Amino acid sequence: MTPPRTSTSTITKAPPATKFAPGWQTYLLLCADGRYYCGITQDLQTQIREHAEGRANHQAHSSKVVALVWHEPHADEKSAATRESQIKHWGHNQKACLAHSTPPYDTMGQATWVPLSDQTPTSS
Repeated sequence: MTPPRTSTSTITKAPPATKFAPGWQTYLLLCADGRYYCGITQDLQTQIREHAEGRANHQAHSSKVVALVWHEPHADEKSAATRESQIKHWGHNQKACLAHSTPPYDTMGQATWVPLSDQTPTSS
């Protein structure tokens, strides 16, 4: 179950044309089936466009991605990969808390909402 959003949530709704700073980022996507996908990239702008168009290397789930829900900048690839590995070992609820900026995850990166498709997630 996804934690409820509160008025103190730091989630930012952003249009699909949102610009992201260049450099290494760890990111979290919400899939149409309600699962999360975590990855890293050096160009988040291009990577989310490729996910939205179905061209990204998204083998973890057969479900289409719905939105970018979180991202965190890193100084280098090793740092981004370390965070990615950490998040990939988390359960669904921890990832949902990160996506909703729920404490204690509210100090990690930036919760956001950048829609990547017209689909809405289903319950998992």
